[in-house]
Amino acid sequence: MKCLNIILSALLLLLSASCERQRKYDNSSRLVFADFPEVIQLEGQAIEFDEPIMRPSCMYIIDSFLILKEDRADFLLHKYNLNNSKKESECFTFGSGPNEFLWIQSVQVDDSCLWLADGQNASISRYNKNNVLSSDSLGVELIQKVSFEDHFKNIIALSDSQFVTIIANTNHKRLSFYDIKGDFLETKGDFPHFGNDFSGFENLEGFVCSMVLSPNKDYLFLFCMHTDLIEIYDLRGELKKRIHGPDHFFPEIRQIAQEDMIRVASIPEKTRDAYFCPVVVNDKIYVLYSGAYYDPEKPAYLLSNIFVFDNEGVPLRKYCLDIPICNFAIDSKTETLYGLSDDPEFHVIKYQL
Repeated sequence: MKCLNIILSALLLLLSASCERQRKYDNSSRLVFADFPEVIQLEGQAIEFDEPIMRPSCMYIIDSFLILKEDRADFLLHKYNLNNSKKESECFTFGSGPNEFLWIQSVQVDDSCLWLADGQNASISRYNKNNVLSSDSLGVELIQKVSFEDHFKNIIALSDSQFVTIIANTNHKRLSFYDIKGDFLETKGDFPHFGNDFSGFENLEGFVCSMVLSPNKDYLFLFCMHTDLIEIYDLRGELKKRIHGPDHFFPEIRQIAQEDMIRVASIPEKTRDAYFCPVVVNDKIYVLYSGAYYDPEKPAYLLSNIFVFDNEGVPLRKYCLDIPICNFAIDSKTETLYGLSDDPEFHVIKYQL
């Protein structure tokens, strides 16, 4: 009887694995680890500034400055000079007044402009980049502020006349477009499908992602967090391709009705983490990859693998870090990667690419 149980268990595992292999996203190609022609090991070195950093959630590099974004401090952006490792200044405070933000969700840098998106009050503000780098909060002049009716999860300024967003609303499709005044234009793109029957809320949670503009500014890359899926759209909102891999897992999401509320949650022991923190530098896209099963009691947010893709989504190389990080930025001039870790305390790690 014991042998029979073992055989049945093995057959069930094989059947489950076979069904998993048969599942496939519509309009997708498979990515495997062997597709990366280069695998490079990187050794990191912790760096110290003249003032200790606090608890940053994100980092950016603008010219020769490292910008650390704080969500729980009096000032939200902290500027460090990479040439001398000194803290230069702080800018932008928490609040709803001039040059104040409830939550700086993202920072987008153009040639001369800096866009700061506030995810709490659904707005985006435009500043002169050099003015921000050379001033404190009192000296920064707001050029433009655009407010939206819908709260967004991602937003990118495509030009001086249009924004593309991912809206946290089941009435919207994959991408939504707005004009320079924040007025809605159109929503386009279907959510990925793999034989599933997700509700609108399950789609929003299952395919939550980070969005970046490709290096040549012709495409939008969507890196999913709960499935190892990359979607590539053109700037009109037309899907160009989907890339699934390298581990080929799918979102494990369940919608639960609780009285008058609908809650969407990950299924324990089935959900896996995928792509995080995409960064565009020169002609390449860098992104952290996990693949680990999500454990709410012990989330594995420090990651060691960075994938590199070109404008078309072609895999170029894989970096393996000796010290795992949760966020990063790259200095394009010195080809230096700066990573953020909180083990044992928050600090910055430098890698030479």
